[in-house]
Formats: sequence, structure tokens, C-alpha cells
Amino acid sequence: VSTNGEVYQVTEGQMSVKFSTGGQPTSLVFDAEGSAFIADMGYQAILSQTMTDNKVEIATVIKEFDGAPLKGPNSMILSENNNMLFFTDSGPMGESTIDNSTGSIFAIDLSVSMLKPVIINSLAHPC
Repeated sequence: VSTNGEVYQVTEGQMSVKFSTGGQPTSLVFDAEGSAFIADMGYQAILSQTMTDNKVEIATVIKEFDGAPLKGPNSMILSENNNMLFFTDSGPMGESTIDNSTGSIFAIDLSVSMLKPVIINSLAHPC
């Protein structure tokens, strides 16, 4: 991933742009089918990337919780059976500090597209 929105692929020692979010991706995980989930600070959202008819499609999975926008997702991990996506949401560096701990951890139940809070407004950046 890069700060210009591009996600790269390395094949046989050659690097090429796989796709671009147009935002600022900070983390990337792939599911068993090869689709990607992207934490994107620029869009303040979790995005998904799929291939349809040889065309890359980028879609927003989640960008708010309880009517408020995400601060800026950072790190992600996908459960072993691909049904839960966990991510941190602390925003840009300096926005969430030890003295102002506003970062959170969320889980998305991908089987029913439901966002669940794990820890709310209690973590300092980076998380």
C-alpha cells in the first residue's frame, strides 16, 4: 500500500499497481477468495476490492458508527474463517493520544454486514 492510494503487487520480482483506492490505504488483508479489504485513512472507511468481469471494483464496507464518521482506520486482521474483520480506528497521528484516548477497535461480522464495537474511545494512537 502507499500514501497515494495505490496498492502494489509483486510478481516474480516485478512490482506493478494492482489497483488504486484514490485515498490513503493504511492496511490490507485478503480473504480466501482473493478479495481485499482496505483500511483507508483518506476515506475514513473500510473498503473492499473485488474483480468483476476482469474489472476492479472498490466499494465502501463501513464508514461510520452510531451516525459518526470513523476517525481513520489503521490496522486490520481477518478471522481464520473469513467471517470477522477486526480493525483499529484512531485517526491521523496526534489525534488520539494518551491524554486524549479516542481510538477504538471494531469488528465487522461479514456474514451479516454488521459493525460491532469491541473497545470504544479508549485507545491512544498508534493502535
